[in-house]
Formats: sequence, C-alpha cells, structure tokens
Amino acid sequence: MVHLSWYSLRQYFKYDESELRALGAMSVIFAFILSFDQWGVGSFQFLTGIKNFVIALIIVGASVLIHDTAHRLLAIKMGYAAKVKMWWYGLLFCLLVVFATNGAVKLFVGCSIWFTYIAARRLTKFEYYYAPKHLALMAMGGPAANLLFAGVIRSLAGYLPLNPEAVNDLVYFNVVYGVLSFLPIPPLHGSKFFFYGRLAYVFVAAAMLGYTLLHLLGYPSMLISLILGMGAWIWWWSKGEGELEFGKYK
Repeated sequence: MVHLSWYSLRQYFKYDESELRALGAMSVIFAFILSFDQWGVGSFQFLTGIKNFVIALIIVGASVLIHDTAHRLLAIKMGYAAKVKMWWYGLLFCLLVVFATNGAVKLFVGCSIWFTYIAARRLTKFEYYYAPKHLALMAMGGPAANLLFAGVIRSLAGYLPLNPEAVNDLVYFNVVYGVLSFLPIPPLHGSKFFFYGRLAYVFVAAAMLGYTLLHLLGYPSMLISLILGMGAWIWWWSKGEGELEFGKYK
C-alpha cells in the first residue's frame, strides 16, 4: 500500500493516447446502444434522436469515467498503475444483440483493465509479484463504483430537478455495465476476482446481482443485497467448495 498524493496522482493517473481513443470509441458505441430506440416515436426523427444520443453520451461518458477512476485510484493506492484496453469482441457482441432485438435488449461490455507495477514506489519495501488479493480489489472497484453511483442518483432523483427518463437510462446503464463487467470471463474484471477465490466471488457477484434485481423492481437496498450475497456464500460453502482440510481445498 502507498499513500495517495498529488504527485502519485499526477504521475500515474494520466491517460495515454491509446486509452483515450479506447474510452472515446467505447463511449460512442455505448451511447448509440443506449439511445438505439430513442430516435422518434412511430417514425424516425433525426433531431430527437441526436438530442437523445447526446444525453446518452453524457450519461455514458460520466459513468465510464467513474468506473475507470475507481480502478485507477485503487491501483495507485496499492502500488500499481491501471491501463484500459478495448475488447472489440464484447463491443461487437453488444451491437449484434441490440440490432437483433431491435433495441429490446441493451448490453454494455467492451473493455478490460490491466495492472502493472509502479516500480519506483515499491523498491526496498515490497516483493515483485502480483498479489491475487490486490488484483481482486482493484478489479472490483469499477463495477462497485457504478452500482454505488446508480444507487446515489436513484436516491436523489426525487429531490433534484432531473429528467426521469435520463435518470432511468443512467441507472440502467450503470447497473448493467457494472454487473456485466464483473462476469468471470477473461478479460473482464470478474475473471481477476474469480481467480482470487470462488467463495469470495460468489458472495460479491450474488450481492451485485441482488442489488441489480432490486433496482429493477424499484426497491434498491444495500442491506438486502448483502444478505443475498451471504446466503449465496453459505449455500456455496455448504456444497463443499469452501472446506479447507490439511491446507488444501476438497
């Protein structure tokens, strides 16, 4: 662990050109998917569609930035530097699904995060190896930040002069993007957490999924989500996945 400072943020938080291109392209594609069925009612309306696309782009851009900021801050705190990479297969799959369903199903997955050592910050103090615990925590940061952001906006929507449709789009995007990013499929973030431990992954994934379902039902509750996660953890452990005997898993 290292202390966050203005120097470390200025030195290691910055984006390179390839990352900016990846985030920009991903945001445009995600905004297109989010506004796919918002280009007019009954007939195609260009001005209406452009307006909704711009709103969607703002929503997506802010959400993606929050997602990536959480990764980077946790990475710097733990002595790593984070780098965003495009996952074109995921983006193409999302586009295929939205066209095939005519906008009825909107999925958002299309990037991975990679971590490298901040060698100068680790000399004489840390050994040079990737700690699975660190990778898991850093990988969880982005999806957790999206779900938290969705919960905060949903809670404040009734007290702020916000467009209800825009709020619904923001909550939907953050919840879907956060949950899909946590799937245990390489190179998504969830694969790094799954490598750390199946029991831990079951708990966090179940809590996230429960939080998502409660959001969709209109009754978001962090406490109930944690209870669901703990229930899934106990069920998985009871199946023998978590028993430790003589230093080995059964």
